[in-house]
Amino acid sequence: MAMRLLVVFLICVWFGCDTLNIPISSNVSVSSSGSGPGRNMPENRTELPSPPGSDTGTIQVMAHYVSWHRECIVWEEEAPIQPIRNSGVCDVGYDSRDPEIIRQQNEEFLENDIVPLASWWGKAGSRLERSGDLFLDAYLSVPSPVRIGILYEMTELLIKSDDGKFDFNNPENVERFASDIEYLNTKYFSKYPDRFYRIDGKPVVFVWLTGLFKGPFHIAAEQARARANVYLIGSDFNIFSYFRTELLDTVKGFDAVSSYGIYSPDLARTQSEIDEQYLGKYVQSALRWAQWLEDNAPRVVLIPPMMFAYDDTMTRPEAGNLPITSSHEIAVLQARTVQSLIHDSLERCGNIVPYVIFVSYNEHYEGTSLEPTDRYGDSYLRIVGDVFTEPVPAPLVCN
Repeated sequence: MAMRLLVVFLICVWFGCDTLNIPISSNVSVSSSGSGPGRNMPENRTELPSPPGSDTGTIQVMAHYVSWHRECIVWEEEAPIQPIRNSGVCDVGYDSRDPEIIRQQNEEFLENDIVPLASWWGKAGSRLERSGDLFLDAYLSVPSPVRIGILYEMTELLIKSDDGKFDFNNPENVERFASDIEYLNTKYFSKYPDRFYRIDGKPVVFVWLTGLFKGPFHIAAEQARARANVYLIGSDFNIFSYFRTELLDTVKGFDAVSSYGIYSPDLARTQSEIDEQYLGKYVQSALRWAQWLEDNAPRVVLIPPMMFAYDDTMTRPEAGNLPITSSHEIAVLQARTVQSLIHDSLERCGNIVPYVIFVSYNEHYEGTSLEPTDRYGDSYLRIVGDVFTEPVPAPLVCN
């Protein structure tokens, strides 16, 4: 109850209490029993099925898992934070395909209940095969109970139009996306059924960067699902609740919407740290997105995105993005705020579901890592592991 009141406080103080449409109840409870009475769904929620729930009884964290690190590159000149983990070949860094590194990372995933979303840039024989099939082959060769998802790096896989968009009026993009999903299913999902994380029995594929999609993506999604029944997550959520003109054509092709972190260049220009005001904007946007989905795409759910820091000044200085970070206290507050949003949604049969997509596990080049680093140690990792392994409210039956 205290955390729910804190969420309310963040919104009411910064934006006014009229922006908050969720009911405030004093009977919120957190139970690990795994059972509970059914609750009636509000009348305007008749089309939404019971929300998917993590199979651990907790809020399941999924985190971007970089597949392209190489040892003996000059990390200090390219990455704003350095991984503590080291393969022993060079002073700093590791090779993502090193079996011992993979084994250590798997132990960390298990300890903190994290599902890695492995970057996939293409098939064997393609230009970026090292960060696609070659990494997956190396990763799956290391025995582990860890189950992974896929982060589909569409910028190298689809055709970009002259306007910088990825147009699904182009039948080649429709076919490329559907055939890539079919390929992943044939080579990996079906061959290694116990190694891939599933929601509703479907392998998870997070698609980046769907904010650049235009045209009927839902047709590509339909064709992909006809070949392989996957759980597709889009990345359209943004902290300013911007709903672009063609958004529905994209969103209705997904099972869920999230985003790649919560960084805003505009907010970073005025503040160097995520603070209560930043989180207030985030909460307001999450509630607006949940409402938009309810009104426009009632079978699509919202998976809250998270990020504690961002710094791409060394890898993309031309972008002019200013770095942002979080104090330990604010990082805890962000985690607790997201936890409260999810708990509240579960209590009222809402569409914010018990998953989180965190950016990132090990994207050191953008300064977003949970993996222990020279700057943050393991503090960010511990926060995520501690908060999100707590049990969620008892499962709901939304009638």
